[in-house]
Amino acid sequence: MYWVDSGDVWRYIEPKIEMSAMDGTGRVILVASALRQPLGIAVFHPPGATEGYVYWTDRSRKVLERATLSGSNRTVLASTCVCVCVCVCVCQAIFHLIFHLPPTSPTSPPSCDWVPGTC
Repeated sequence: MYWVDSGDVWRYIEPKIEMSAMDGTGRVILVASALRQPLGIAVFHPPGATEGYVYWTDRSRKVLERATLSGSNRTVLASTCVCVCVCVCVCQAIFHLIFHLPPTSPTSPPSCDWVPGTC
């Protein structure tokens, strides 16, 4: 299983992306550098491929990134978002980003949108 740990600035816990077996054994930190507030995460392993990818969003940096399932070959896929990326899902090499859009006025609620792309 794969997950993001957004860290805790008050307890000096750095954010990271980790993985382990389903029973919690074999815990490994995949990515621990240049993260501020990782939130959304998705894993995609195409059928028949030798390697898959883990995708994540970083709310503070407003980027979508990916790395191989071993944590290598880290790549920024999107970095021009003016809103806040909160979620990513991947299906057949097409990613969908869920964005939290700030309110348009002090009395309007925040909204969400999604943007499809290929990777």
